[in-house]
Amino acid sequence: MLHSRNERIEEAIKESLSSLFLMEMKDPGLPSLLTITRVELSKDSRNATIYFSQLPDDDDAVEKTFEVIDRSKGFIRHHLAMDVNLRHTPEIHFRYDASARHYQKIDSVLRELKAKGELKDDPPAE
Repeated sequence: MLHSRNERIEEAIKESLSSLFLMEMKDPGLPSLLTITRVELSKDSRNATIYFSQLPDDDDAVEKTFEVIDRSKGFIRHHLAMDVNLRHTPEIHFRYDASARHYQKIDSVLRELKAKGELKDDPPAE
């Protein structure tokens, strides 16, 4: 359950931008799968940091996404102003959410340790 005003605004921004990237932005530089993972709104609501993940998630693809976002910031912010009822539309700042990459690396290391017999399947019973 969302409690604070900022949490409600963050969720509204996340939903709005998710819809925008999925349905309306048709730039060939955007990846086929781009997900808004979270939004952090400053206490004064003047700045919103939008975190995204994507597939493919290699460095070149992420760089291309940033280029498209940078070219489209005015359009994205205008969409946000029209879609989310706010007194002031926050400045938007995009950040790549690399957590999926980190999870994949951890999974790969765990699988490798398991294959070498250095890691057991089940944790010890208590």
